[in-house]
Amino acid sequence: QSLNKHLSGCKRYFIFVATLGVKADFIIRRYSGCDITNAAIAQAVASWYIERFCDSEMEAFEKNGLFFKPRFSPGYGDFDISYQKYILNLTDASKKLGITLTEGNMMIPEKSVTAVLGLTKDKQCIQHKCENCPNKKCEYRSR
Repeated sequence: QSLNKHLSGCKRYFIFVATLGVKADFIIRRYSGCDITNAAIAQAVASWYIERFCDSEMEAFEKNGLFFKPRFSPGYGDFDISYQKYILNLTDASKKLGITLTEGNMMIPEKSVTAVLGLTKDKQCIQHKCENCPNKKCEYRSR
């Protein structure tokens, strides 16, 4: 229901998958065993990088007068995390990108993203990060 509500008014829908790959996980794991400060820094940098990559891919469409609603991923609202496997199967991401799932539906490599995107002709929320947005009544706010 929450995904349906989020996509209302969209003319097209896309399934989005991205990953930093296994090298990012390797670097984070390497530091985790010996240098907790650098492990935390590597974790933060990798998280920033995958988010920035996803945002830049969405911005490429927006330059052409089309706009995405914020990404909506399995685990948001009532969109159960088990839908990760369906997205990965539909996109053949295991073969093409090397993404696999744990029994708890967490992705490996860890710095990977799956999402459903709705495309509209109307400009959407420019904040993209609800936790930093002052508009507590925004229809796109997940919390």
